[in-house]
Amino acid sequence: KSLAVSNNASRSRCRSRRSCSACIKASTSAAWTLTDSSAGRISGAISSQMNGPSDAFVSSLNVPTAGIGTLPYSTYIGGDVDDKICDILIHKGSLYVYGSSNSTDLPTSPDAYAAELNDKEDGFVMIINLSTYEIGASTYIGGENSDYPMFLDVDDKGSVHLVGGSNSKNYPLTSNC
Repeated sequence: KSLAVSNNASRSRCRSRRSCSACIKASTSAAWTLTDSSAGRISGAISSQMNGPSDAFVSSLNVPTAGIGTLPYSTYIGGDVDDKICDILIHKGSLYVYGSSNSTDLPTSPDAYAAELNDKEDGFVMIINLSTYEIGASTYIGGENSDYPMFLDVDDKGSVHLVGGSNSKNYPLTSNC
């Protein structure tokens, strides 16, 4: 099985909730051949099947040296409704994935800030270990209405800083701001 994948992707940060599904825009100027010997089933995937009408995905492609790339890791990320990834960041061996979710069962970690969807649409942050491809941490963040992250950064101490938009009057705030 082979799949043509563009090797000239232009990356843009999400600027609105609606643009999240189009954050990575592929150019058609050149193509790779992607060889998938496992017929779509990648070992260690967080989810090997779609869980809702629209799930996000994360795929790791090795850069081809002779025009043939490999797919060492690919997975769906999502729950029972719609899930969108806005962007990713790689920092010290971890893949930071962030976006928005309407799903009530997005995978979260035991130490999550918020393990459940608050209402309509919350932001989420998921950290995937690039050595094991396992979830290191995952949480929702949001209030009673739609909340969506647009930018994420990680400082030298490993603290995640998230910027986005909110339609929630009860978005979680701290007393020191």
